[in-house]
Amino acid sequence: MAGKPFAPHAALAVFDISFKDIQIYLLTKPAQCSDLFFVNPPYIKVNVDTGGKPLAAGGTISGDGSVQVDFHPPGPKYYGIQPSASVTFTRIDPNANGVWHGHLVVKRQQFEGKTFAYDGTFAARWCGHD
Repeated sequence: MAGKPFAPHAALAVFDISFKDIQIYLLTKPAQCSDLFFVNPPYIKVNVDTGGKPLAAGGTISGDGSVQVDFHPPGPKYYGIQPSASVTFTRIDPNANGVWHGHLVVKRQQFEGKTFAYDGTFAARWCGHD
């Protein structure tokens, strides 16, 4: 993340009603759903534009702005990366406290003199909608 290592130890998932997208938060420390919008950096937020369609496990979502990965390093600025970002959901559980499993890939790239890349799995607790 911005040239420094990033290791998430927790993840949360939520449906953003305003933008009608799924958001996955990869966090450095555990957080409750009620604290989701107040977490401190560093963290990664993955925005998945579903186009109003239900998601299915097993398919990879990438390209044409369907996935944007926001890298939030320490400090007030964040970096939104779209090219070369993809997410594959391997399990989707929209039940209360369900867990969404998947794999996020952001191919190595430079932006504003900083390096961004990510390749890892996640198990995000479902928080419902905001």
